[in-house]
Amino acid sequence: MPRVSVVVPSYNHERFVARALDSVLAQTYQDLEIVITDDGSSDNSVEVLRAYQEKDSRIKLFVNRVNYETHSVNNCIRHSSGEYLAMLSSDDEFSPAKLATQVSFLDDHPDVAAVFTNARIVNEHGHDLSDPTHFYSTIFTQPNRSRHEWLHHFFFNGNCLCHPSVLIRKTVYDTLGLYNPLLAAFDDLDMWVRLCLHHQIHVLPEKLINFRILDRQANYSGDKPENFRRGQYEWIKILDHFQTPAALAQLHLIFPEVAVEVLHECDAVRRHALARLALQAGRPA
Repeated sequence: MPRVSVVVPSYNHERFVARALDSVLAQTYQDLEIVITDDGSSDNSVEVLRAYQEKDSRIKLFVNRVNYETHSVNNCIRHSSGEYLAMLSSDDEFSPAKLATQVSFLDDHPDVAAVFTNARIVNEHGHDLSDPTHFYSTIFTQPNRSRHEWLHHFFFNGNCLCHPSVLIRKTVYDTLGLYNPLLAAFDDLDMWVRLCLHHQIHVLPEKLINFRILDRQANYSGDKPENFRRGQYEWIKILDHFQTPAALAQLHLIFPEVAVEVLHECDAVRRHALARLALQAGRPA
């Protein structure tokens, strides 16, 4: 069995998917498999993927007959055999030492469930993004925090972790479950909240992935009205995790600003404090 399974959800990235796969095959760490689910691409992505599969027996390819026949990431996870799982979007690229660096970190830190990295932000042509004011220019440059500090940050500020940079223990999915298939915009943030309710995470400062920004807001998470509306709905679903029994029991650690008033109180009092914190956040959800 390979130690690392690289999970690649693919959709209409014929122009980029070969570069994505090449970046995995060029890793200095080679004890790996590549598990791909194409989500019903209408371009020639599948043809490109089949050509790679024919050349390398470590590549497992699954093809949805229609878009969203299966949740592509979850399908890949189910068919993965590695101890560690790496995520890679089909339009992004790994740096050559990415997996070696992260495997070494998780091997040395058994208390950490997932390790992320910073990201180099590139345009469609693979050049550094020239706009320093772009949302993604600095969002992934984050200090390390305790899991309770991460939960506090997620509650008030949302996501700031680069999903395709993560290397995560497969046991996390075995115990916490897979990604919520009803969420499309923030399914990764939903996972990070669930993860940090139980486990520590870590962010490496090195930029070990090229995170591609497509022209004309073509990224799945692009700044479009339909994404905003969907995002507000999904935010509500994610915020529900903060009033689960596991979260309420840790509320004094997640939100030290209300620790004195909730530490020895019942869940009703804790929910009331949580509601006041939500009003302070001033976000529609």
